[in-house]
Amino acid sequence: MDWKATLRAYAEGKGLDWIDDPLGFGIEFADGCDVFWILPGEPMSTVRLDEGAPIDTGQLLAEFERIDRWRGQAIHVLKHMLHDAGAKFAINRAGTVHCHMQFCGMEYEVGPSLTPLAREATSLHDLVLAARWHEGFLQNPSPEQLEAYLAAESPNPLPIQEYYDVEDEDAECSNISFALCWLGLCKALQNPERLTSAESIAEAIEPTGRIGQALKRLAERLPEAEAHIDLLQPGTLQVDFKDGFASFPIDTRSKGLARRIK
Repeated sequence: MDWKATLRAYAEGKGLDWIDDPLGFGIEFADGCDVFWILPGEPMSTVRLDEGAPIDTGQLLAEFERIDRWRGQAIHVLKHMLHDAGAKFAINRAGTVHCHMQFCGMEYEVGPSLTPLAREATSLHDLVLAARWHEGFLQNPSPEQLEAYLAAESPNPLPIQEYYDVEDEDAECSNISFALCWLGLCKALQNPERLTSAESIAEAIEPTGRIGQALKRLAERLPEAEAHIDLLQPGTLQVDFKDGFASFPIDTRSKGLARRIK
């Protein structure tokens, strides 16, 4: 039996999807958000394999199971972190975790970006820390919390379409104009001593400069477009594409962007 046939039999026995590619072979991780690629001589291979070198399927499958276990535990922990924060969330097949909390939308990546972190992981705590999920509104769990999370049943994410329906309920509050107000408020809070009245707050959050004025015009042209601020990238506005699978980032502090706006 050749090495691809061995891997295919393993995947089918575990009920996992597999991909037979001219460059090699791939087995989808159990979470469904990325693929373990065996691509001899290719830099995109999940594990390094020299072209023409003997392939030890037992060693490869052991490595797959190790990375798969780390990925599964990390995603399990992220679900608990979101649940504890009171966020509604869903996971798409591209490995993007969409979450919604108090009219703020955020995204966390658990697809291909998580796999190399899981490959190098030596502990779950270090893996969750390396994923940097705590740099938004989430709190980094302690080792004791991680143990409690692992012992608890996983919170179920919403089906992706149901999640979009939840966001639609707040559509009037999650457009570009609303996100601009959030950006302005975050900036204004850097100098709270100036916020002495309702008028001063309104003035402080009003978009200014070339980019601010351009975004006001964009909000007028796209009143139905959903948008949110990116807490991991201060000053960045994310405008969602209609398909809901990704968003367009706008760095409001970009000097290059300001020069391009007339």
